[in-house]
Amino acid sequence: MLCYHNKLLFLLLCIFTTGSITHAQQLLISPNSIDAITLGYTKVIGQDEDGYFVLMSNLSMNIENDRVGFKSRKYKLTYFNKTLTLKWEKTIESSNSESAIETVTFFNEKVVVISSIYNRNEDKVSYYISTIDPTGALQSIEKPVSSFAPVKTNYEKVKSLFRRVASGWPL
Repeated sequence: MLCYHNKLLFLLLCIFTTGSITHAQQLLISPNSIDAITLGYTKVIGQDEDGYFVLMSNLSMNIENDRVGFKSRKYKLTYFNKTLTLKWEKTIESSNSESAIETVTFFNEKVVVISSIYNRNEDKVSYYISTIDPTGALQSIEKPVSSFAPVKTNYEKVKSLFRRVASGWPL
């Protein structure tokens, strides 16, 4: 009889202790399909108080190559509200034919697009910043935020690295 009471007490103790620390998660499914045949890779890159920014690409975002085979990287940005209803979508392209998109990231509740142009006459690389806000409005800075001579090396391709520091962008 004593063994039965010990088991019952142990069972009640387990129920009360696990029941008080359990948390539930909510699953929300979008009414819109985000499948695009040509843009098969998707990543949530940021959110604000009203919704989520989702970046899509035709190449995996885990690889650094801008080209794979005959494909060159393409980007599309979408914005979903908190109920996952599509509010807008925008193709992200270089500002002109000479520039290349270096990175697309999220900072200060805006999507930041960093592009570069190599000026052969001056032998310099110039970097430009554009932002996209939650309404889909694109704002571009006309002047370069940084310019410097490219690194001369024997490596196949040198990739510029951008990272956010505690005080903001290092540029």
